[in-house]
Parts: sequence; C-alpha cells; structure tokens
Amino acid sequence: MSNTKLSSTSLGVRLIAIIVVVVTLILTAIGALQYNKTRTIYTKLVDEGLNAACVRLSGNLGNPLWSFNKEQTVEVLNSEMAQEALVAITVHMGTDVKPFAGAQRDSSGRVEPLAEEAELPPKLLKRTFAVPWEGNSIASGTIYYSLNSLKQTLHAQVVSTIVQTVVTDLVLIVLIGLVLSSIVVRPLGSLTAVAKNLAIGDLSGHVVGEAIVSLREIAKKLHRDELGALTSTFNHMLENLQARDLELDGHRKNLERLVADRTIALTKRNEEMRLVLDNVDQGLVLVSPTGTMSEERSAAFSRFFGDSETDAATAIFEEPKARAFFRLGYEQVAEAFMPIDVILQQLPTSARNGAFTFGLRYQPLMTGDECAGVLFMINDITGVLAAQKRDREQYEQIRVFERCMRDRIGFVEFFHEARKMVEQVRDERFGSPEERLRVIHTLKGNSSLFDVLSVADVAHVLESALLDGEHDAAVTHQTILLSAWDAFAQRVALLIGEDLSDRFELSRFELDDIIDGLKRGQPSTEIVRQLVAITYEPMKLRFSRIEQQLCSLAERLQKAPVECSIQVGSLRLPPDLFAPFWSAFAHVVRNVADHGLERPEERTGRGKPANNQVSLLAVADARSIEIEIADDGHGVDWVRVASKAKNQGLPHTTRRDLVNALFSPGFSTAEQVSAISGRGVGLSAVAIEVLKLRGTYSVESEAGKGTRFRFSFPSLETFDARTSVIPRISVAPVSTQIKS
Repeated sequence: MSNTKLSSTSLGVRLIAIIVVVVTLILTAIGALQYNKTRTIYTKLVDEGLNAACVRLSGNLGNPLWSFNKEQTVEVLNSEMAQEALVAITVHMGTDVKPFAGAQRDSSGRVEPLAEEAELPPKLLKRTFAVPWEGNSIASGTIYYSLNSLKQTLHAQVVSTIVQTVVTDLVLIVLIGLVLSSIVVRPLGSLTAVAKNLAIGDLSGHVVGEAIVSLREIAKKLHRDELGALTSTFNHMLENLQARDLELDGHRKNLERLVADRTIALTKRNEEMRLVLDNVDQGLVLVSPTGTMSEERSAAFSRFFGDSETDAATAIFEEPKARAFFRLGYEQVAEAFMPIDVILQQLPTSARNGAFTFGLRYQPLMTGDECAGVLFMINDITGVLAAQKRDREQYEQIRVFERCMRDRIGFVEFFHEARKMVEQVRDERFGSPEERLRVIHTLKGNSSLFDVLSVADVAHVLESALLDGEHDAAVTHQTILLSAWDAFAQRVALLIGEDLSDRFELSRFELDDIIDGLKRGQPSTEIVRQLVAITYEPMKLRFSRIEQQLCSLAERLQKAPVECSIQVGSLRLPPDLFAPFWSAFAHVVRNVADHGLERPEERTGRGKPANNQVSLLAVADARSIEIEIADDGHGVDWVRVASKAKNQGLPHTTRRDLVNALFSPGFSTAEQVSAISGRGVGLSAVAIEVLKLRGTYSVESEAGKGTRFRFSFPSLETFDARTSVIPRISVAPVSTQIKS
C-alpha cells in the first residue's frame, strides 16, 4: 500500500508542478511585456524632454552668451536641471575647449555650478545643441544625462512582478493541491490500491468490499466527468469480479468434489479394464504410429509374446522376412501418405511364432484426421488352421471318393501321372530349370482339376518361389510339396485299390460290332485291330472328364455355367502313348476356363446365350488324328499378344508368329498371376508334348466370338500301337497350322 500511496502522491505533485510551471510562464510573459512597455515609454519621455531642453537652451542662452553674462547663463542652465535624468550641462564659446559655464547635479541631487576642474562620469549619455544669435552659431552646449532612474523604476517593477508570481504560485499550489487531492489523487489512489490487490490476486471479501464502498462514494462526487465514469466502471467491474469470485469458489468446491468422484470412477474403471484384459482371450495392445507398443497389454498378449519387447515387429513376427515386410508397411502409418484403412489392409493378417500361428486385425484410433495409434487384436488361430486343414482334407477326400465312383479309371490315371511327376521332383531329374518349372506347373494344374487342393496350393507357392528366384524358400516349399503328396497318397491308397491296368471298358455297341464282324467273316487283321482298340481309352470318357473339369473351374471362377458339345464317336486312343499329352492338355482346359469363359453379365451384355458354349471334338482317319476344344467366349486379343511378343523380343509380324508366341515359355497376357493360369508355362508344356508326338497345333480366334485350339497328330498306324513304342523324334518347333 505504501507503494500505492507514493504513486498517487507523485501523480499529484506532477500535476501541481505542471500547473505551477504553466502559471509561472504566463506571469513571466506578462511581466516581460510590462517591462518592455515601461522601458519604451520612459525612454520616449526622456528623449522628448531632452529635445525640448535643447530647444529651450538654444533660445534662452543666446542673449546671455552674446553679452558674456556668465551668471545669467548659469541661471538658465540651473532652470533646465530640474529634470531628474540630467546630470550636467556645459556651454562652450566658439571653439574654446574649456566650458564657459556649466551646471551639475551632485550625489545628493542638488544642482550647483560646474567647477572649472570638475570631471564628469565617463558613462553618461550626452546630447549637444547649438546656440544661434542673429543667424550665427555663437556657442555650443552639451547635456549630460543618465538612465539610472529608469533602471531603478524597472527593477522595482521586476521585483514586484516576481513577488506577485510567487504569491500567485503559492496560492495556486494550495488551491490546486486541495482540488486534485479531492478530485484526482484520492480516486486514483483508491483505484490503484484495488488494482494492486487485483494484480497480486487478493480478491478477499473485505478488500473488495471496502474498495466497492470507497469507489461508490467517489463516483457520486465525480459522476459528471470522465474520472467519475472511470470510477463507476471500475466499481462495476469490481462488483462483477466479486460475484464471479464467489461463483468460481463454488465451482472450485464442486470441481474438487467432481475430481475426487471422477478419480474414484477412473480407478474403478481401470480395475475393471485390467480385469477384462486379464481374462480376454485376445492379445490386445496399442501400438504407436512409430511401431512402439504401450505397456498396457492383455494377459493373452503377454502369454503369446512375453513382455520383454517394446517393438511390435520384433515381438510378433519371428521370421525376418515377415518382420521386414510388416515394418515396411507400418512405416506408412507415421507418414500418413495414404488413407489409414488402405495402409492397414496391406499389413500381414497372420504371423507365425514358434509352433503357433496368430491372426492379426488392426483398428485405427483417430484424433480428428490424424492416427494416434493402432489397436492390435491378435488371436491364436493355430487350432483353427488345424481344423481348417482337417476340413480341407475331409473335403478333398470326399471329392476324391466322388471322382473315383464316377470315373475311377480317370482318377487312377491322374494319380499315376502325378506320382511320376512327384518322383521326378523328388529325384531332381530335370534337364533344365524350364523343365522343372513345367513339371511343377503341370502337377499343380492336374491336381487342381481333380480337386487335390492340398497338393495344388503348395505347388503354386513352390512355383512362385522358383519364378522369384528365392532358392531357400523353393527348397522349403519343395519339401512341403513332397510331404503333402505323401499324405494325400496315403489317404487315397484304399480308394485306388489294386492296379486297374489289366481292365478295360467295353460298351455294348462295341461288343456287338465285334460279334457282327466275326459272323460276317471279317479278316482276322480287322478283328485284331478291333480287339487291340478295346485296350485303348475311349475318348468319350476322356472328354466327359474334361467337361466335369470345365464345369468345376467355371463355378470356382464365378463364370457362367458351361454347356459342352462332345463329338468323338467311338474313337479310342492308346493311353500310354497319349498320357503325357492329356496330362499337359489340362493347361489348355484351365486356359479356356480362365481366359475364354465369360461371366453371366458379360454374356448378357453381348447378347449371347446365358451359358458358356464349349465344344470338344476328336476324330481320326487313315491320315491323322484331330483333337479340338473351342469356346464362344472372349477370344484372343491379338493386338495385346503382338505387344507382349514385341516386348519379349519374339517374332510378332504374322499370325503364325503370334500363335508361336502363345505357346512360348514364359508368355502370358494375364494381368495377374492366379492359381489357375498366368505363369506362361502351361501352353509351352502342351507344345512340347505335341511336338514329341510329331503333331502340330493351331489357334483360331476372333475377339468377342471365341477361340478354337486344334491339335493334329499322325495316324495310329505311324506308331506301334501294341507296344506303344514312339520313334525318337526331335522336339524342335515345327510348322503349325494357323487359320485366321
């Protein structure tokens, strides 16, 4: 408060000082004006008096001086010395240096004649005059005068002005001090005192209350000026502050109670949440955008992965590649370059850790548009995967059983061909990496056609590893493939039973044809030909099997249903001779299903029948054997084929070049690789088997209308059909029949 009083007093002193200085300056200016005015008037009066004296002396001294009457001259001079400003008057006759007569005023102010040897003060002012007589100057005179009286008068006036100024200032100081103390200093002191308390946060009831009463009284006195308005406004502010302080005090008490209640509730909720985390089966943990896990984790998570790690990738993913893949994807959460949902969809959905497999789900925790973290929800799916594996094996077993019941010979043929390929893989009997890839691709395709997915899926993964150049992964997946085949072979051993190679199927029509020939006495060679043909495979049975495969693939690929037209007559072909071709032909079937067959909406939009139309044709005569498969689907995009062939450095100028490109290793027009097709391996495997049989292949296709694959082989007479001996031939490319 002492500082406040000092501030208020200092303000009053400064105001008084300012006013005193202003008044003093005004009075000083007035005094200066009066001084100058008095000096001017007095100087003028003296000058006028001197002029008049000079005139009088010039007129009055002529006669006495002409007559050299010194006494009369002195009398004239004494009469003029009546003016207080005159000090002495001297008269010189002609050119005389010594004065003829003179008068002077002594120090007491008395006038007396001028002594001959008298010396006048050097600082006197003087004025000369001439004394004429009858038109001639007979003498000259000098009037000596002083302005001391003027100075004394002015000095007295200055002193009077100073005294008046001092007295006036003192009176004003007293009056203004009283007025300022009542009107300015005291109100401002009160305002300053309250403001000081407000500044230090002292809003206690008695302080504010006293200030309000004091300011209210001051406001009544000053209600008509700005200071009164300020005081009233400040007083109103204090009243509002007091009311607010009371309200805040009530809120503070309520807030303390609410905080205490909230703390109890949060503690209880944390205990309940901890109880949930300790008993939930899921592994729950919050992971920051940088990949760091929070310390709060469910008991299941700690049981799955332990509590020692804070890095999510290190804790959850055991395999280095899986860990690196996760980190690469999760880094985008912090970068926020793409939508968070898109980023999380690209993260791994499963993780292997020891003997366990875990399923992963991710839930982003958003703060506005920013991701504050991701909740990892982890389940132990080891048992689920084992159950799914058992379900797949059971499903596979049922499908195999159905196939055996429907076409046991066809399934047994597949089994034996697949076993040969598996043993080739096991023994590493490949002439080149391309042959290895063809064998695995064919094994995958045939296994998929016969619903042996346990083998087809692993073969697909192995094929991907080989194409990607991942040697270690290829070795691992090859071991898994061999194990999968061994397990499948063990499961179907009882279904296959004994060897069926010594059994043949004979239709009633074929039996009647042989009997009729015997009755008609046909040559024995013809009868032998018919009997040997019985040991061959009926093409009707083969094509029926292909029809089932097409229908199954169409359903799996969500294509429109398939209607097959089969034209084979009673044609039979040697199974041993054509087994490699039929094994590779599975790739043509899969190609037709993936690239040729159309979806229902596509066929409706193009005005085609609802079902895909596929025709299977096999005919033989004395010159050749023709096998065809045709569809009415998409057709071949020859422009795209030409572009792909050009990019791969293959000939692409003629239609024949483009057909050869389709059957080249590694050539495919598929946008994406799938388990059905897209590797560019299948048709090249077919081409090799066709060329081994000295056959040719051709493709007829028109965009939007369908595709026809035709395979031509020499007649059976070219080979020793009984022993199925195939002459050694070159597998170099031969001319293909191409029709546009």
